[in-house]
This record gives sequence, structure tokens and C-alpha cells, in this order.
Amino acid sequence: MNKKDGYKKIGQILMEENVITEQDLNKALDYQKSNNNLKLGEILIMWGIINEEILFDCLEEQHKKVI
Repeated sequence: MNKKDGYKKIGQILMEENVITEQDLNKALDYQKSNNNLKLGEILIMWGIINEEILFDCLEEQHKKVI
């Protein structure tokens, strides 16, 4: 899948939807650097910040903007 104009990373979408804070995102991204086998959404779910439904909704939104 090519990144096209309008492509947004999942963290950006979660912040725009006021689901996570910038601090949440930065902490999760820092954690991801040392645990690179985990995806951002997995980390946020593991920490209880979001649930699977929220992640799936944001992934769906991300996918719509790419197509």
C-alpha cells in the first residue's frame, strides 16, 4: 500500500478523535522503540488506554482516507 496524500498515521487519528493525548502517543512510541515487535495499537490496548473497537474504528478511518 502506497502512502498517498491525506494518509494519516493511526496515532494522529487517535489524537484527532480525542481518544489519546500527545503524551500517551509519545510514551507509546518510546516504548515501541525498545519493543519493535509491537504495533502502536497493541501497546495502547495493552496499557488499557484504548480498546479493540476504538482501534478498529480508527483503522477503518485510516483505510478510507488511503483509498
